[in-house]
Amino acid sequence: MTIPTPIPMTPEREAIIRQQQPGDWLSGNWLIREATVDGVGVWQVTHQGQVIATLPDWAGNLALWIAETHEDVPELFAVIDRLRARVAELEETVASQKEYTAWLATCLVERTSELLAIESGDRS
Repeated sequence: MTIPTPIPMTPEREAIIRQQQPGDWLSGNWLIREATVDGVGVWQVTHQGQVIATLPDWAGNLALWIAETHEDVPELFAVIDRLRARVAELEETVASQKEYTAWLATCLVERTSELLAIESGDRS
C-alpha cells in the first residue's frame, strides 16, 4: 500500500484549521463510551458528561480519533509555533554570521594588501 505524499499546507489552510478548533468553550477531556440508543449499539464522544457525537457501533476507532484529536491538534500547532520561532532565531543567527563573515573577508583582503605592500617595499 502506497501512502500518498501530503500536499504542503498553505498559510490560509492552517489559519482555517486553527479557527476550527473548539478552543476554551470545549476544553478538557473528551471521552468515548459504548452505549445503546434505541436498542442499537453506538459509540459516543462525551465532554463533561454531555454527548457531543454519536457514531455507529463499527466506528469505535473514529470515536477515539475524535476524542484524541481534540487535544492532539492544538499540541501539534504548539510544536509548529515553537519550530517557527526557532527557525526565525536561526535565520537571524545566519544573517548575523553572514555579516560577520563578510566583515572578516574585508579585513583579510585589507591585511593581505598591507602585507603585500610591505613585502614589495611600498610602505605607504
